[in-house]
Amino acid sequence: MVKTFKGFEVDMSSLAIKHKNTIALGNAKMDSEGNVYENGKMVKTRAELLEEAKLATVTQSGNVNLKPEIKDEVIEEEIKIAKPTKKPVYKDITEEEKKELEKAKEQ
Repeated sequence: MVKTFKGFEVDMSSLAIKHKNTIALGNAKMDSEGNVYENGKMVKTRAELLEEAKLATVTQSGNVNLKPEIKDEVIEEEIKIAKPTKKPVYKDITEEEKKELEKAKEQ
């Protein structure tokens, strides 16, 4: 039982049973059981609709490899190391720090 704003009690389950074959308002054109109506006559039952939906959803399964294929070929690349042509330039260090860096390079 449901109580309305004005205090009346309404039994929703008995209303649903009483109007189970009444076509719903709106563009659905179905009753509460899911049967489809057209021009006031039942065209398809809910069971027929479910069977059509089941047949429409065809599933396919298979294995898909998402990793790229790795070939067994060896790729040889020539690596060139650039050699400095000039002595390094020290702008913001003192003479003592320059001597320390040169000693570290010698070791």
